[in-house]
Amino acid sequence: MPNPPKNLTGQRFGRLVVLEQNGKTRHHNSLWMCQCDCGAIKERVLYGSLVSGRTKSCRGGCKA
Repeated sequence: MPNPPKNLTGQRFGRLVVLEQNGKTRHHNSLWMCQCDCGAIKERVLYGSLVSGRTKSCRGGCKA
């Protein structure tokens, strides 16, 4: 059984601040709800995308 992911709540990754864990994918990867500096909420961000630096903003008008 995989280890539970580290709690990312309150941590910043680029322009995103993690608000809470928001479920898991069908492959049991954790998803996180984040808020961008522009105010947009991104509801399903993969743990691996945050910690690797692939996802840094909402990209809905923010600079990637």
